[in-house]
Amino acid sequence: MSNIVIAGYYGFSNAGDEAILCALIEELKKLGGNLNITVLSARPDKTASEYGVNSVKRSSLVQVFRAMRQSRIFISGGGSLLQDVTSWRSLYYYLFLMTLAKKLGLITVLYANGVGPINSPINRYITKAVLEQHDFLSVRDEESKSFLRKLGILKKAIDITADPAFTLKPAAPEQGAEILKTEGINPEDGSPIIGICIRPWKGENKDYRHVLAKAADFISREFKARILFLPLHEGEDRQESLEIMRLMETDSLLLKGSYNPKELMSVIGYLELLIGVRLHSLIFAAAVGTPFAGISYDPKIDSFLKSFNMGPIGRLEGPDLNDLLIKLDDVWRNRDNMRRKIKEKARKMAERVNEHNRQLFKLLNIMPS
Repeated sequence: MSNIVIAGYYGFSNAGDEAILCALIEELKKLGGNLNITVLSARPDKTASEYGVNSVKRSSLVQVFRAMRQSRIFISGGGSLLQDVTSWRSLYYYLFLMTLAKKLGLITVLYANGVGPINSPINRYITKAVLEQHDFLSVRDEESKSFLRKLGILKKAIDITADPAFTLKPAAPEQGAEILKTEGINPEDGSPIIGICIRPWKGENKDYRHVLAKAADFISREFKARILFLPLHEGEDRQESLEIMRLMETDSLLLKGSYNPKELMSVIGYLELLIGVRLHSLIFAAAVGTPFAGISYDPKIDSFLKSFNMGPIGRLEGPDLNDLLIKLDDVWRNRDNMRRKIKEKARKMAERVNEHNRQLFKLLNIMPS
């Protein structure tokens, strides 16, 4: 039996990170019953119940140490784990786990990560030193590979894949329709639904809220659409959505329930357009073929949009209302053409992840016999 420990930002009710975990576990379970998976989580009981795996408290060194001692492979799950913009503490936490796993003799894997920005010279040095000891490095975009090369990781192979969430299948359309009806929206009444997925901005300037509220009013009136705010991080995104909704002149709705990534993907499948700040809102839209427009707050958004031959329609730190409205109008007029291109590109992204997984699992010697 191969024991595997998976680490990431899990158990925090962030649909994007949970989508990564769900996709990875599903792929591992396809290999058969000879794998024993343990996930480090903020809410181990919930994680164990949802995914049918073992789970331990990520903040308990004793539990983490014990899980690693009983394992052969350590996987640093996808997402933006290695960056110091959010906090140095988070970066050091993941680097510590990687170092501990290596000291205990585990095979160490950086799996489909988005790496950077890492601005501090000491943080860049430490990250380079830790990753150079890894057995397998893979990133989700060309920019992350380029960043690692700039750190000085020159002799190790770095595979490029796509975000694991591209392999997720949405819940049945009937589930998405039922969720919308439960939330007070009839998807069959004829008027289009436009989704907005926002996240908090830590900068001092909060003018973006007024700009986004005016933009939402514009698309509600001009496109004769119903506006639905979709929180991907249940606590902070919901509060931020409410702040913008209060500034709007037109009516809008907020998805209030707690839904897993597959359910959210099913809901997004009913949208005519998704406007997203959260990366995984854009990934979910792409995966189900829903036209989308991204507002950037981080290089990972620019990188993702670039992979679809798009650019951001605005930036969270200082969006220009007139420019935003012009670009939204253009997206709206071209959404049918976008839909076809998005579906094809998302299919290729999923194929890339599947091929990456095959190669990785073969290297780790956990392919079915």
